[in-house]
Amino acid sequence: MKDYLLATARTKQASLQLCTFNGGSNDSAAMAWAHHGIAAGSLTIPRRYSHSPMELADLRDAVGALEILRGVVEGMDSLPDFTFLAGD
Repeated sequence: MKDYLLATARTKQASLQLCTFNGGSNDSAAMAWAHHGIAAGSLTIPRRYSHSPMELADLRDAVGALEILRGVVEGMDSLPDFTFLAGD
């Protein structure tokens, strides 16, 4: 999934910075660990003062994330084969 998001970002000429969540999580972690595993990735927007009334983000980062998301949706038919996760 990481490689797919990176390739989509390159195609859309959008900046993408890799990060690792520590001390927190989101729904993609639960999906990745469900049953035999579901390929999941998160596309987040960097921000400061998260979950506060004064949360700040750079609009250029939001536009870049939107372009990557558009690329993912446009390319849904060509998603990689993740059947190796089935296990059985």
